[in-house]
Amino acid sequence: MTINNIQSDTITEIIESRLACLEPTYLSIRDDSSMHENHNNNSAGHYYITIMSDKFINLSTIEQHRLVYKCLRDLIPFPIHALAINTKP
Repeated sequence: MTINNIQSDTITEIIESRLACLEPTYLSIRDDSSMHENHNNNSAGHYYITIMSDKFINLSTIEQHRLVYKCLRDLIPFPIHALAINTKP
């Protein structure tokens, strides 16, 4: 899928690269953009991230999500329109 001339694979690679600073023990990035084509006009993508990291130990879920958003903040609202996050220490 192409989002404003940026390949979805490229965006996924950028997300993966940005999250590397959290030293994930597990990382899964799923592009759900195709399920939202009708309301999003292909302008930005929808992604679901599952990430496990020792950096999340002793942090609340909100603090864990804040760390993820901090890594990706300049990618929102474009090329990331929506982001669902599942974190685990």
